[in-house]
Amino acid sequence: MAATLNLYVNLHTKKFMASQRSATEFVPPWFSEGDLMPITVKILQPDPSNPAVFTSPDISAWSLGFTVETAAGGTPFVNQPTWTKDTGNNRFTANVDFGTAQLSTWLSTSATKSGLLKLRLSDGVTTTTIIEQAITIRQNESGANPAAPTPGTRTLTYEEAEQIFARKYMNPGDTITFRTADGTIGRIIGIYHDGTEVVDQDEHVTI
Repeated sequence: MAATLNLYVNLHTKKFMASQRSATEFVPPWFSEGDLMPITVKILQPDPSNPAVFTSPDISAWSLGFTVETAAGGTPFVNQPTWTKDTGNNRFTANVDFGTAQLSTWLSTSATKSGLLKLRLSDGVTTTTIIEQAITIRQNESGANPAAPTPGTRTLTYEEAEQIFARKYMNPGDTITFRTADGTIGRIIGIYHDGTEVVDQDEHVTI
């Protein structure tokens, strides 16, 4: 099973956030065919009295839907309609299956493809799309998929390189994460608009 991916949703902008305390936009890394991906989703919104502070609303009356499909829509390749609600921490959790037959068929003509990840919130009466995020999905390179290419050198896209390499001068609002050798502990380093330091525990990937 893959490492847990923690996703933070800014309900105001309908974008993923870098962390629970940082509104910097976060782009998920690529997903791999065959993964059973543990994912947590936390909904956040700006505090009306202080837009730089984010709070998590009560999710007890909501249900969450997660799909991956083409930009044109149609039948999703990945569909996770059932999530466990952790009302104490106001977050949803699920193991999302990227090993569906529909996904394998879709990927059979290309080593990587771009899909559209959608998150929807429902209160039982109204369903609202809160995220539409382009993501990259790549074929399983373990040999389970006969159409998978032989692993080798791969050129990173600009967006992928942005997620891996630090700039000499970061973009406004960017943070950088340092991780321990075993990957279990991380620190997010940055600076707030008032000049104070951001020193926070890494909340995106847990082992």
